[in-house]
Amino acid sequence: MYNDQDHVQIKLAQRIFMQKLEECEKFPKYVEVETTDRCNAQCPMCTKAISKNEHISVMGDALFDKIVDELKDYTDWIEGVTIQWMGEPLLDRNLEDRISKLKETGIKKVMLSTNASLLNESRCENLLKAGLDDLRMSIDSIQKETFQIVRHGLHYETVMENALNAIKIRDRVRPQTQIRVRMIDLAETHGEIDEWLKFWSAHLGDGDLAQVMPQHTTALWNNNTAVREHWIDEPCVSLFSTAVISAEGRVGLCCIDTELDQQIGDVNKNTIKEIWNGEKIRKYRQMHLHGSRNDIPLCRGCDCWNRNFREEE
Repeated sequence: MYNDQDHVQIKLAQRIFMQKLEECEKFPKYVEVETTDRCNAQCPMCTKAISKNEHISVMGDALFDKIVDELKDYTDWIEGVTIQWMGEPLLDRNLEDRISKLKETGIKKVMLSTNASLLNESRCENLLKAGLDDLRMSIDSIQKETFQIVRHGLHYETVMENALNAIKIRDRVRPQTQIRVRMIDLAETHGEIDEWLKFWSAHLGDGDLAQVMPQHTTALWNNNTAVREHWIDEPCVSLFSTAVISAEGRVGLCCIDTELDQQIGDVNKNTIKEIWNGEKIRKYRQMHLHGSRNDIPLCRGCDCWNRNFREEE
């Protein structure tokens, strides 16, 4: 009979396609590579909007190539690479070339999330031809007034035109690419959810998704003041599955570590493998496994990987 901790570890391992949780030390199953942390929007629910990190970076070719060179040794193991983190990825002029490099090295699935403001016809076509497997578009409202409140700085008509055209272009250029349109359930958008789902479900193709995501708690409060009723005791899957690399090459504890306060390494100095098995990340994993995750300010009350999405095909 399994004890509680055995059950927790088995559940975690299954969630990230492993037989045993110890296998996580081989290499991350998922890698997020941020090639730019620039953004052209000021969205009130985004952690970037309240970030104290004012440094704007674009990843250099040498650093990106170093990362890709290491990833090629684990292409059978890696489930996917997201070529984005905090920034708007289409602000990287070399994005298509970088997607091509990842696909040429054997990465099974390359993903990105965009606000679609720069996703014009030629850009969309080039991204698909480069081999993009999963295109996620964040469009929180189909009502102009609401949209402009939530996606401050973007042009509603341009975004909607780009998004609808992207579906048609995908059908023509690379039908196997999945498209997901995403909405965050906010006070401003909550009353529009059913209408929003109905609209996008009518336009998306087979295998595509319209997803409504609850706003994660770390965007609602400072982690140091997270109220106890929102604390989660079970370990977070991210620490055992996902490496997040900033445009500068710094590796955060997870995608919520936007200030890099819990930085676990730097790929300018060490390999991803070395960082992934470093003393700092091992310590954090043990804290999560032994019920002490709430002793880590960043993890206290965070539900980023415990949220239930509402989605329709």
